[in-house]
Amino acid sequence: MLSFTGGLKVFVALEPVDLRKSLSGLEGLVSARLGDSTSSDPSVLGVHRLHELIAAEPRVSATTIQTVGSKGYDGFTFALVTRK
Repeated sequence: MLSFTGGLKVFVALEPVDLRKSLSGLEGLVSARLGDSTSSDPSVLGVHRLHELIAAEPRVSATTIQTVGSKGYDGFTFALVTRK
């Protein structure tokens, strides 16, 4: 079973990466490819809103994995809804 904490960052390489860089260096490369988090793209705003709704729902435990593809951003969310 996978278990993720809120502070966990997972980077998925879709092209060759120099693994000699520190974690901070790799994070910098990913952040540069993902771009500015203040995007006005409706798709990005929709995902941000989804994350806000998930965070506000006490029955949901979730994590999102960000990946970088041809769009410059991509990813997926694992969410578990429990009964309370």
